[in-house]
Amino acid sequence: MKKIIICICTLALLLSLAACGTGEKTLSENTGNDSTSQTNSSKIDDKNEDSAFDYTGNYIDDHLKGDYSITYKMISSEAGEDDTSYSIKMMRTSEGYYAMLGEDTEMLYIKNGDKYDMYMGDSESGFEPYAGVALSEDDVKAQTQAFLGYMSAYSQFGDSLKNSGNVTIAGRSCIKYNYDYTALGASAKAEYCIDKETGVCMKYFVEGNSGGESGSYQFECTEFKTSGVALPKHS
Repeated sequence: MKKIIICICTLALLLSLAACGTGEKTLSENTGNDSTSQTNSSKIDDKNEDSAFDYTGNYIDDHLKGDYSITYKMISSEAGEDDTSYSIKMMRTSEGYYAMLGEDTEMLYIKNGDKYDMYMGDSESGFEPYAGVALSEDDVKAQTQAFLGYMSAYSQFGDSLKNSGNVTIAGRSCIKYNYDYTALGASAKAEYCIDKETGVCMKYFVEGNSGGESGSYQFECTEFKTSGVALPKHS
């Protein structure tokens, strides 16, 4: 983990150097739009391929309507260390929300009036009510939309990302952005893929190398459903 932190700090330095001017067009310059107008788009198409995204506030609610189920696999890698991986899964239906954070944590939130009842357990043996807990919708969103934090990795690179065409991830058409930079004996590379229909981040990959220390981090969507979604059974 220490090496990963070193790499991320290195990336921050490289990005500050890149901001001083690389002669490349930024995303905003390519489209002639400011960031506010870009983030207001509810669908990404060929006319708005270079949109930037700000995964804060109600981004998901504004862009991803109705039911959804999203699963991501996270992998971190450091030179000389075993890779670390885990998965997260987030679901929403009219009934409520579900979150799986790694193999050992599953939470279910079922709508009850203007509040949500919380259930703990797992998909195999079932869920039991967590007595005495009634959460607001904002509280539930904070716990079940954790993937927003992973999506926001985009902000590290901002306008330095370059549109590099289309790619398919989890069966969905995406726009791929790349970042490559080398300076002072250090290098950084990033890839960021956006679902064309919803604007959801489907993949993020970053790797860095400096002074012999190297590391990488990736999350990638392995399943994305917007229909036929059902929450796990509960008591």
